[in-house]
Amino acid sequence: MNTKKTLVPPTDEPQSPFLGTNFWVNALLFIGSLWGLQAATANTVVVAIFGLVGAVFAVRGFVVSAKFAGFKTWAKDPNTWSYLSAIVLAILPAASDLVPALKDLTDAFISGNWASVITAGLSFLTIVYYRFFKNKSLKSAGAGVIVFIFIFSASSADAQIFSRYQRQLKKAAKEVAKDTSDIVLDPIESVPSKKNGFTAEAATNWGVQYLLPADLRQRLVNECTNKVTIKVYDTAGKSDHASLKQGQLPGANYTTSTDINDRQGHGTHCAGIAVGDELGLCDALVDKGLVRWKPVKILGDNGSGSFDWVKTAIAAERADDRSRIAAGEFVVCSGSFGGGSAIIENVDKEIQASTDLGVIFVFAAGNSGTAGVGYPGCGKYSIACGSIDQGITRSSFSSTGVEVWATMPGRNINSTYLNNTFASLSGTSMATPFLSGACAIALSKWGGKLANYQVMKNYLAWCCQDLGAKGKDNETGWGVELVKNILDRNPADAPDMGNPGNPGNPGNPDPGNPPTREKRMLTFDVAGPLDVYWSIVEGSSLKNSKDVKATVYKLKGNKNAAKAALSKVTIDKIVVEYESTTDIKNSAKNVQAAVKSFFQGRGFGLVSGSDSADAVYWASYFLELILETQNKPALKLDTIIVSAKDQDGVPIVWSNRLLHFPKN
Repeated sequence: MNTKKTLVPPTDEPQSPFLGTNFWVNALLFIGSLWGLQAATANTVVVAIFGLVGAVFAVRGFVVSAKFAGFKTWAKDPNTWSYLSAIVLAILPAASDLVPALKDLTDAFISGNWASVITAGLSFLTIVYYRFFKNKSLKSAGAGVIVFIFIFSASSADAQIFSRYQRQLKKAAKEVAKDTSDIVLDPIESVPSKKNGFTAEAATNWGVQYLLPADLRQRLVNECTNKVTIKVYDTAGKSDHASLKQGQLPGANYTTSTDINDRQGHGTHCAGIAVGDELGLCDALVDKGLVRWKPVKILGDNGSGSFDWVKTAIAAERADDRSRIAAGEFVVCSGSFGGGSAIIENVDKEIQASTDLGVIFVFAAGNSGTAGVGYPGCGKYSIACGSIDQGITRSSFSSTGVEVWATMPGRNINSTYLNNTFASLSGTSMATPFLSGACAIALSKWGGKLANYQVMKNYLAWCCQDLGAKGKDNETGWGVELVKNILDRNPADAPDMGNPGNPGNPGNPDPGNPPTREKRMLTFDVAGPLDVYWSIVEGSSLKNSKDVKATVYKLKGNKNAAKAALSKVTIDKIVVEYESTTDIKNSAKNVQAAVKSFFQGRGFGLVSGSDSADAVYWASYFLELILETQNKPALKLDTIIVSAKDQDGVPIVWSNRLLHFPKN
């Protein structure tokens, strides 16, 4: 006997069409499908089609469920197809992205993304309702819940599945895996999580708002007086972005690309973080004319590069660095790149040579999320920067290690991007220009008190706002650099913060009795004026000397008359490397006093044909000799750089080719 089968609403189902579970599930599907359609139209046609299908069947399911119409078969059930189409809409574009999406929702909760919080909360309540109150299987409800989570989280700020972000990351990761270059940008640093278009509202940045609150901006303008050039070593040798035009110097290209412009976007983004109009940490100083920036292209148009390019670039830029330093400027080099954890010796030698001039190098720590800082961040003359999230905790991707000196904002950082737009990227690459900008602010405020690498590192450690474990740790270094601390704290008052592996602040326990510690080399900058008085001496001992073609003597009798009879050259800066066994504060005090004492009433005799440059050269040599053999206590110094002017104002700079007194 044939019996016509029909499906009727469950007996425990409320008979009101506006309270039935089918009504609410389909209502969620309807809203979610429309939302998915809205998001999809900006991306792919395929997703848009599924969005439309989901919307149509969800509407139909909504109407049918609301009226409690009878059903004939499962295949003809409109709810079945509304569920399936909406599930396809949610899952097809990124079937394997459920875990990342849920993680992003968790991150959104931590960072206060209330749209995602509400989404997750409603989904949770729906599950509880079906499982515990309706005693129903989750087979039908699960479809609605999954779609609800996927589509609504896709429209949130932190989990944009329909913007193709996750799929683009995976595609970029595959390309990175194939790339055998020395340096390859991490996918999170090259694939924008969000593109912000052309609007004025796009020029915002949570990192700069945290590091430099609006009420400090005027202090920056009022208190900073020294000129600083920031060199951004990256994918750009030139930027046409409207927010980067002010303060931009002619750039350079050291890659094999024939195009000096940025075709990848990473360099433009990093530059904006440091100097971009409105969103750059140093924007106020760019407006004032104190900070300028130079794009230096060392990564190709695909974001990959060679350490040979880096070595060539640093060596070639040194002449420009020397010229700027001799003119009284300071130079900070920002490098948001890295490759491997092994130190590349020939690159490190070039970094050292530039560091000896007074150049400060800041490099990214890397994005492995595990132990091991990438090179050149782990180099001997580098300042390595890690990343923090908006919750002011270490970013999960930020590499750890003893070399991490500080951490700065690095996740979801909005900045300048290709085609005059703005975009959000994540990585220690984004944190690095913040730290470079902080160094530039410190130099602009305090000048020569920080004009070398080791003093700068010690000062940054002192200025950090501690994060994580007390003192220095391998995850966040000394902490985060707040601009207020930099403006408030005079480097002359900085205690010795210890070596990079020392988790704490040893300070100076007894200022009257300088502490003794392991031997180390420290670099100090001694500011002039330091006068060098010289003359030609026709002595056979000088002419016949194999190496030394000068002599030194103390001026006697009427010193003013003696000085008037001699030629003079004035040293305005001398940088020395000092072998120290005490803390940095006492070491600096000893060096400053000894160097200035040496030049008081000192004369130099040179062979025929010598000039003022030779006088500076030999003054450097005898400085080392006298301080080691006659000073009490003996000071072992190597002069790294001497900057001077002769009586006619002609600049003289000695660095790499100085003759050093042999050390015992």
